[in-house]
Amino acid sequence: HLFGISNISSPIACLECHAVPGTVTDAGHMDGTATVTFNSALAKSHSSTATSCATTWCHGGNTTFIPQNNPVRSAPVWGTSFGTTSLLGTGGPAGTSGSGYCAQCHGYPPLTASHTNKLASDCIGCHSHVNVSGTGFTTKTLHINGTVDVSAGSCNSCHGYPPARPGFIAAAGNWENAKAQNYSSGGGAHTIDNHVSKDAKVGDGFARCTKCHSEADHLMTATDFLPSQNIKVNVDQRYRFVPVTQAKYTSNRLDGPLHIAGTCSNISCHNGATPAWNQSN
Repeated sequence: HLFGISNISSPIACLECHAVPGTVTDAGHMDGTATVTFNSALAKSHSSTATSCATTWCHGGNTTFIPQNNPVRSAPVWGTSFGTTSLLGTGGPAGTSGSGYCAQCHGYPPLTASHTNKLASDCIGCHSHVNVSGTGFTTKTLHINGTVDVSAGSCNSCHGYPPARPGFIAAAGNWENAKAQNYSSGGGAHTIDNHVSKDAKVGDGFARCTKCHSEADHLMTATDFLPSQNIKVNVDQRYRFVPVTQAKYTSNRLDGPLHIAGTCSNISCHNGATPAWNQSN
């Protein structure tokens, strides 16, 4: 916690779990009682009312980013070892992939659809703070920090830049970083020059997507991809055809093979028509 001797994160600051007194004589300090007040963003990332270790980010409250969080660690016992000192050693709990430190909290790699058939050496493709072999960190401040840090240029680790319909062939000057989307249906609207420019490259980041998507809605995490939750279209209202009516996009909001791409309506670019956002566009 304090010293980070495992080399898997920066030291955890006192204020994560204790309110910092103004002076040594303030209440809660040097009064014979250890006062724990889950106080800051890391401890409370997924529980704004964390009341025990089991509801903090590291010990059980992190089910969004780490859906296979190790239940053994939800009730840590002070004075016990965290297992092995090696990322690749023994000690992973039953039901996780891999072993060692990584598998104490999540699989190694994590047990989610986006990590299927991935190896430790693949981590760097999405997480630039992990070393090439996947056995340690080049920037450990980006691990156990309250968020899942995914490299800005790693769009193609999950879907293409932009996500394209199945069978689309990318080439230089023709959406050269595009590849098939990682969800059922859709993709066709992205490879239309007036939607996403043909010269778009993965290094452009989110700037090419803002006509129809908000970066705040884009969940770059290691969770399973669910179209009903992850595909959010927020059409810029500057593009509406009838000023008094909202421009919008609708789909059937289902997941997996049941997902059917929706339609755009009241878009000035389409003269108010409702083109289907489907695989053949």
